[in-house]
Amino acid sequence: GTSKNNVYIGGENYQTGRPLLKKWDGAGLMDIPVIDSTNELYCIQMMFAKSPNEIWGMAGDKSILSYDGNNFKKYDFDTLQNWSYFLTDENNTLCCVRFRDSSNIYYNAGKFSFKFYKFINENWVYYSYHEYYYPQNEFLRPINIGDGIYACSRSGIYKFDGYNFSKVINVNIFELDNIYFDYRTSSINNLLVTGSISFGYNLDVLHWNGNKWSIENDERILYFISPYCFGDKFIAFGSPDYYTLVYFFSKK
Repeated sequence: GTSKNNVYIGGENYQTGRPLLKKWDGAGLMDIPVIDSTNELYCIQMMFAKSPNEIWGMAGDKSILSYDGNNFKKYDFDTLQNWSYFLTDENNTLCCVRFRDSSNIYYNAGKFSFKFYKFINENWVYYSYHEYYYPQNEFLRPINIGDGIYACSRSGIYKFDGYNFSKVINVNIFELDNIYFDYRTSSINNLLVTGSISFGYNLDVLHWNGNKWSIENDERILYFISPYCFGDKFIAFGSPDYYTLVYFFSKK
């Protein structure tokens, strides 16, 4: 959403298979009939609100759906990709990462790839293609940090210009966990991330202030489930033993 009173939720009607879209206006949930002229069955996922009149989401596994407050429009392209998510660059241009996972879980190896697009003059314009082979390469997944696009690997954080990655923060005394959550309310010099100083399964909450890293948690945590960051606040479900706890962190 764009504010606490303008939040969109996508989904699927489990009885009919048709897509669902709801809007929270601060008082309650309002149903928005999805009229896309195809009558196809799909679920709306990976919702992204660029503005109150520009709402985006995945329409099933292949298509992209936009909503301007009155009308829906479907974009079908790059159908070999598995799923998509949305970003904005430093010029507030809408971007899309079209991701594909070709891994083989039985051989613990595979290929991860994505294509990067920008929405220019009412069209999705292809910019670049990137692929990584596990376990030889670290996978760089673009995310928003502040107004820019970056990616996190175990050895550092990279800036992405739509074509290439360049490392801007180096890590050599511990390893970072991949960032899978949204940092648009943060900045590259004010980060809370998960990582490990023991290069194992125990995770720490680490803060980068633009000059140095610091450990924010007082106890070691076995693993994190669904971590989220809100500016200088961090919430995660973790397990220090065989039970699950909710953790809240902010900069010390």
